[in-house]
Amino acid sequence: MTAQSFGSYIKSLRTAANLSQRALAERLGVNPSFLCNVEKGKAPPFVPARWGALLAIGADVDELRALSVARQRDMLNARIQALNDSLNADTLSP
Repeated sequence: MTAQSFGSYIKSLRTAANLSQRALAERLGVNPSFLCNVEKGKAPPFVPARWGALLAIGADVDELRALSVARQRDMLNARIQALNDSLNADTLSP
């Protein structure tokens, strides 16, 4: 996966989770300008950043050690979908 495609992918997941760049950057412990540059493909993402994205939404560190990049992406999608489902359930509750 290129830096450009990974950046676009992170941006689409971030927006799907209704997170601002600043909010996700805070969760990841990175500077918002760095996250902006990653999303634009101007800064190369590094493996710890990918792990940080997963950890920010509840992944387990031990699980990550055994996962391929493709599996990390699938796990990130699943966690974001679960988060969205949870938010939607809370919104619909009386």
